[in-house]
Amino acid sequence: MPKTKNLEYYKILALKTTATFIELKQKYQKLVLSYYPDKNINKTLSEYIEAEQKFKEIQEAYEYLIVNHKEPKSRKQKTTLKKNMKRHQFQRKNMHQNQRKKQLIKLLKN
Repeated sequence: MPKTKNLEYYKILALKTTATFIELKQKYQKLVLSYYPDKNINKTLSEYIEAEQKFKEIQEAYEYLIVNHKEPKSRKQKTTLKKNMKRHQFQRKNMHQNQRKKQLIKLLKN
């Protein structure tokens, strides 16, 4: 996706390019509520269609930006999670081995 499209998405959501994930989510929720088609049902047909188009644009912008915001973090989180799982499995394996050794020592003492 070209950078110009990316900048357009920020303009659609009326955000700066340095917006945080939380700001992005809050702005999306605020805009979606105001342009939601069911809330604009009492307006004229042209206003309703315009609101529906704006709603779709907002959704598209949010989906694109949310993926780009989360992707680097999720990769980092996944690698950290994998490392923690391996460490936990190793510790758990050692714990079981130590328990077996203690049980054997008790049996041998008796």
